[in-house]
Amino acid sequence: MTKNQITKTFLASAVMELSRKKPLSTVTVRDIVHAAGYTRNTFYYHFQDKQDLINWIYKTTVQSSIGAIDQRLDTSIWRDAILKLLQELEAKKYFYENALKMTGQNSFYDYLFETTYNHFSNVIELYLQDKSIDDDTIEFFINFYSHAYTEMTTQWLRSGAKIPADKFMHLLTRATLHGLYKNLNYFS
Repeated sequence: MTKNQITKTFLASAVMELSRKKPLSTVTVRDIVHAAGYTRNTFYYHFQDKQDLINWIYKTTVQSSIGAIDQRLDTSIWRDAILKLLQELEAKKYFYENALKMTGQNSFYDYLFETTYNHFSNVIELYLQDKSIDDDTIEFFINFYSHAYTEMTTQWLRSGAKIPADKFMHLLTRATLHGLYKNLNYFS
């Protein structure tokens, strides 16, 4: 791990620990750097703001769980990767539930949607390599499934992840991936 990664990890650990004690909306950069043992300059060298740090935490969780699965169409690989991601989110649900309460520029919700949108875009592009569907239809499905996935995951986290991650994964992939492929086949 590089020095940059180590610093980011310490800052991430600090904000996650602080989120156990109080709402993230009240946690300041000063609180984070004090808890991590760094300066504000160090924080701003690595992150634009607190939201950037929160989004980085999710990004590293996604990368460790999902990686580049959107370059493969095997639904069993997708299910395994999504389950791993949901288990990571479930383990840190206090943090993500807290992060979803924050709104505004660079919000976690917006970042969650953006990453989901990018994954669905990649999957659809890969799936449609030899099929022909008009751009408006493709964009509709990317948006539809990205919003569905983001909203359901958000509701799951906001409810305290009451449905076990494995059951939620099954419901989510059944509704999104299977529905997506069925719809793409219908329109191609």
